[in-house]
Amino acid sequence: DSMAFAPGHMFQILTKRPLRMHYLIKAIPMMYSRAFPKWPLSNVHLGISAEDQKTFDERVPMLLQTPAAARFISYEPMLGPIDNLDDWIRAKDTCSSDFPNDGISWVICGGESGPNFRPMELNWLTSIVDQCKAAGVPVFVKQDSGRFPGRQGRIPDDYWIKEFPR
Repeated sequence: DSMAFAPGHMFQILTKRPLRMHYLIKAIPMMYSRAFPKWPLSNVHLGISAEDQKTFDERVPMLLQTPAAARFISYEPMLGPIDNLDDWIRAKDTCSSDFPNDGISWVICGGESGPNFRPMELNWLTSIVDQCKAAGVPVFVKQDSGRFPGRQGRIPDDYWIKEFPR
């Protein structure tokens, strides 16, 4: 209700459980067809978190099958490379013609922080940023890994990108 009645606000739903999100989102039009005649809501973006290639490959297909105005990937903490982002960025969803959308429309990425952080390799970050640039997909580089992740120095200046989807 809050999301439907606040069209001036953008809502981001992020999960590690895309199958659960898929079933909940698919049930909304059936449960609330009179209250929400138009679904998906244009101010609700759905995303999955993925920390490496394995979790990326497991979660992205279900995200693409879930009705959404926009979809995003939160690649954090970056614990391994993701090499096939381009395969999914422009993949058409498989929901139905009622939910037209091109694949992934935004990528957020960053390393792990805190005292027991697992280090991010710089080439993982540069690779994902380059993949996004090549596909014309906005990318938001959130942080480096470490105790003080916002520090400048290790990540080249031209990779500190803070883009948002349309």
